[in-house]
Amino acid sequence: MIKRIRQSHRLKSAFFISVMNYKKIKKDGYAIDDEEYYEGVRCVAAPIRAGGQVVAAVSITGSIFTMTMERINNKSKRLVIKTAERISSGMRWL
Repeated sequence: MIKRIRQSHRLKSAFFISVMNYKKIKKDGYAIDDEEYYEGVRCVAAPIRAGGQVVAAVSITGSIFTMTMERINNKSKRLVIKTAERISSGMRWL
């Protein structure tokens, strides 16, 4: 079963969106959810890596009124990427 999500007032499958954006997300090092899961909510996330694998993620989430695309592009995505890199550099396999 593929979970259905809302994106820009249209339904798309989560599988299609992830395949469509996977290469861009991997290249950029972050992902943006622009009201794709919840209407009125945006977030930006970056992967936390350990041992060459993604083991977690860090994100910032807010309403579309406070988490504007301008704010994401000018500040939030850099903050999330730097935070994920800092956490990743301290990760060790136990």
